[in-house]
Amino acid sequence: MAVLAPSPKFRAVGADGLALVGGKLWSYTAGTSTPKDTYVSIAGAANTNPVILDSRGEADVWLNGNYKLTLLDSNDAQIWSVDDIRDLTSSATLTNATLAGTLTVTSTAVTWSGNPTHSGNHTFTNNVVVNGSTTLGDSSADTLTIKPNAVTWTNGVTHAGANTFTDAVVMNGAVTAGNAAADVVTVNGTTTFPLAVTTHTFGAKFGNVARADASTLDWYERATWTPFISTSAGSGITYSTQLGTATRIGNRCFFEMWLTLSSLGTASGNCYIDGLPFTVKTEVPSGIDGYPVTIGQASSFTGLTGALGGQCHSASTRIYLHQSAAAGTASIGISVFTASSNIYISGQYRI
Repeated sequence: MAVLAPSPKFRAVGADGLALVGGKLWSYTAGTSTPKDTYVSIAGAANTNPVILDSRGEADVWLNGNYKLTLLDSNDAQIWSVDDIRDLTSSATLTNATLAGTLTVTSTAVTWSGNPTHSGNHTFTNNVVVNGSTTLGDSSADTLTIKPNAVTWTNGVTHAGANTFTDAVVMNGAVTAGNAAADVVTVNGTTTFPLAVTTHTFGAKFGNVARADASTLDWYERATWTPFISTSAGSGITYSTQLGTATRIGNRCFFEMWLTLSSLGTASGNCYIDGLPFTVKTEVPSGIDGYPVTIGQASSFTGLTGALGGQCHSASTRIYLHQSAAAGTASIGISVFTASSNIYISGQYRI
């Protein structure tokens, strides 16, 4: 509720410039001829309608909402009539205003323009558009909670402390999320980023999905796998050590493996290492059938006469083992190990 004239009194004068003693102030709902009460104070009783001005041409007149006011003299001659008079609780334009205490805004949409500054607690229950430089929160205990269906940040946004977004969030421009080692930014639900990033904790966790964009780092994964020997005949090899590690970055797999045999069973013939964690890419160029590997700490092969080598074989999860042959001839296979043999292999291949 607001006062009609500067507190504490409404004052009127007649055409003669003297106090309008006995003047009558009629009040109506704006745009109508329906009587509407004014009040003797901000929390007081309603005035009579019309309000009768005293010996100084004054009266206590407080408004509540929008009005049409008509002023008559004591003989009922009209002095003036003004429609759509508003108190500041209904509609107002504030310029260079300082508002103290609690400010409650309950309209359907609120637009702040310029650079407003207000300390204390804010509660927005409807749509809010904030333009210009805006500071929300001025102490470590302040909390900003945004709960609409969608949030759009434009330009550069910097916010320290914990952020919680429960719905769709679109961030444009330069965005800083987290400014300390302990800060964690978690994005739940469907996320549209250039990268398939799910969580940042001063590192990046990528989704295990390949992307066609050549400039996108799309897949990072560390894995363990269990290498084992396949042979052309027999079975029953047992191991005291079977250990494989791998790191995938994009379309490349970097791996290491260790095997120590304890028994050959009935295995015989050429042998291979199986169990690579990702299928080797099928290579198209003629004469290319895989990716060379480095073999070390290998011992006790049966029938090994040339230099030991191997390659990750196309369209499989297998490492072919071979040994060099005479110049101009194809490499030849490797027979099985003897019991207690060990082998270490490292390499990389395209997926």
